[in-house]
Amino acid sequence: TRALDREGAAMTLSEPPILTDIVSYRLAGATPAQASALLDDILGLLARPFAPGEAVIVKAGAIGNSLGNDILARRPSSKALCLHAPLPVYLASAARKGVWGRIWGRKLFATLRSAGLTEIGFTPDELFEQSDLQIAADAWLILHRVMGEVGSRFGERVRATDSESLFTRTAAAIGAIALHFGLAIDAAAIAAVPLFRRHAKSGEEFDSERRAQELREATAVHREEIEMIDKWARMVADAQGIRLDLPGKLDL
Repeated sequence: TRALDREGAAMTLSEPPILTDIVSYRLAGATPAQASALLDDILGLLARPFAPGEAVIVKAGAIGNSLGNDILARRPSSKALCLHAPLPVYLASAARKGVWGRIWGRKLFATLRSAGLTEIGFTPDELFEQSDLQIAADAWLILHRVMGEVGSRFGERVRATDSESLFTRTAAAIGAIALHFGLAIDAAAIAAVPLFRRHAKSGEEFDSERRAQELREATAVHREEIEMIDKWARMVADAQGIRLDLPGKLDL
């Protein structure tokens, strides 16, 4: 969102809580008509740019992603981008953060469960028996299922790319994303700014080489666990009919 937020071209919104509130409103007992009317009103508000002629790009949070089908169905001119990390990278990223990464994985699953999204073929007892990284993998599979369903339904309006493409071929990835959204921006100039050389949360220097090194170190330390859970998650995906290869990959 920071990379695409360019005056005159696009304004971006990162994980607006109102999308989660809409899902909560549904779960609290709102009728389909009430929920539909609220979503239409909120989309009308979110679609208003700060400056005339700018596109509005909304990065949805974990729960907000579940509204993808409804949003695209109500806004025929809208498009979507599915950004994800390959499963082994995702697992290594969680593992390298130590206990906090494992807590994060469980919290993500709990967040998805609060929205009624975690039916993935396991009983509560079976989920309780799973390790932290297995629960994190469950969350990955659930979000992948959401993205895959949206991509399959809306075809060319939904494109996908992965974290590794964004980090290793930044200019090409930003250019392809801009083309998908119809944005007149300079992808090479954006890729060259410090934005992609700083950690998004801490602000410290953090480039693709350092990230790759940390992931290699985490993979080496946790190799047996990561490989086992990667294999296990793929079997779960096969049993649940979840596509691991998202449709509509961007051409870089």
